[in-house]
Amino acid sequence: MLAHSPALGVGDGDDGPHRGLAALGGLVGRLRPQVFVHGHVHPFGRPGPDREIDGVPVLNTVGYTYFEITPGRPGDYRVRERRRGA
Repeated sequence: MLAHSPALGVGDGDDGPHRGLAALGGLVGRLRPQVFVHGHVHPFGRPGPDREIDGVPVLNTVGYTYFEITPGRPGDYRVRERRRGA
């Protein structure tokens, strides 16, 4: 699952423009995608942690993240290369 914004309370920011969307957390929980990928929140080079929503991995791909998923295997992914950036 891919979205521009993060889910509320899961890697979002405190200010209005970077606050996550409340509906996304529930949607991820219901759809159970293999990975939930978002951007928008810029860690400015700091390595932020990957997170989870009900066991679904959540990746902030700001900068870039090259990763592979295995179809049909929820949560099975491998980050091949990552650069966190502004």
